[in-house]
Amino acid sequence: MESIHLAVKDFLHDCRRRVSPNTLSYYDSALRAFTEHCQTHGIEHVEDLTRRSVRQYAESLDGILSPGGAHARLRALRVFIKWAMREELLATSPLPHALMPKVPQPELEVVTPTEMQALLTASKGRRMPLRNKAILLTLFDTGLRASELCGLQIKDLLPDSTLYVRLGKGAKDRRVPVSKPTRRAIQAYVDKERPRTDRTTLFLSQTGGPLTTSGLRQLLEHLCEDAGIPIKTPHAFRRGFAVSFVKHGADLVRLRDALGHTTVTMSTRYAVMSTEDLKELHREASPVMHLGRKGRED
Repeated sequence: MESIHLAVKDFLHDCRRRVSPNTLSYYDSALRAFTEHCQTHGIEHVEDLTRRSVRQYAESLDGILSPGGAHARLRALRVFIKWAMREELLATSPLPHALMPKVPQPELEVVTPTEMQALLTASKGRRMPLRNKAILLTLFDTGLRASELCGLQIKDLLPDSTLYVRLGKGAKDRRVPVSKPTRRAIQAYVDKERPRTDRTTLFLSQTGGPLTTSGLRQLLEHLCEDAGIPIKTPHAFRRGFAVSFVKHGADLVRLRDALGHTTVTMSTRYAVMSTEDLKELHREASPVMHLGRKGRED
């Protein structure tokens, strides 16, 4: 009989090879709370878990966490229990039906083309304007994660107009196409503004060190304030890329490959369009708007 504490420890150790540090930290935090709950209620071993005990844990989250927070805690628990089943620590699944709470689905934050124009204008007024422009275009043109953009090396801008993204989420390398304007912006930054240094990281901070994800977020906050638009996270650029990519004809398989996802389902979540996006597409694709066009052309 293995204790829940040791099983969670083994699970996290196994995950180190397969998930990003952020995901590992999320699993650790969520399962620590679950372990503490089990200790409080006298549940010591993995095989002591039952549908009733798991349901009671889920119910204990009501009123303490938002539906989204409870959903996140229970997602981590679900992954852990499925792992325990594969490891034969559990003979049957203790996951009850309808475990996950319903979570309202708000429109996801995205960067729009209009906001991008405002940001590009604002980027000229801050230090290292060529770097700022290159970063903005790279984020919006490729949908890179913050960690992926900060991890780019100078040599990763390839001659065939792609970026080589090293060890993305899930430790998967991939090549991402970049447009000519983005490539020119990156090259202009490297040739004219990037500090002369032995560092190989592509984007550097104002002090000459590698740009960090926290530094990137701070830069975007300042640019958004200068542009007079709501604060946008790096993920908002990623979602903005996804929406625009699909609006302009790309299918979900190509979007999956560009974003570095393992499934189309995950990519679909990023490509959720706002009401205004749908209205624009409807104006272009409405069957009623196309009635009679063929006849007039004939």
